[in-house]
Amino acid sequence: MASTIRQVLQHSLEDLTKDELKKFRASLLDPRPVEHFVDQHRSSLIQGIRRFPPIMDKLLELGVLTQEEYEAIMVIPNPHEQARHLYNGALTSSGTRGNKDIFLSVLEELEDFLIQDLRRS
Repeated sequence: MASTIRQVLQHSLEDLTKDELKKFRASLLDPRPVEHFVDQHRSSLIQGIRRFPPIMDKLLELGVLTQEEYEAIMVIPNPHEQARHLYNGALTSSGTRGNKDIFLSVLEELEDFLIQDLRRS
């Protein structure tokens, strides 16, 4: 099976022009990361999250937030401002996709309809 796939790819690459081959190679080496789902839909998530306290509780429980971060966000009276503070803090400060992946999994659990709507759009 692997050799068949290799043969198909080899023949496909042989049919490419030099320009097409250069573009193909460049696309394989493209260093630009794919934007995370929670970054792509930042505004919609900030406006659409309805159950913010349980989300915050879960993020604290999972170690995405420290107790200090949790408390600082929870004293903010407006849920949209709470979400903005979360985005500008714990979700961007980690420098990795890890916290965003955890945030997305929490949203899939607690805001399933919102996530489904965004994936369809």
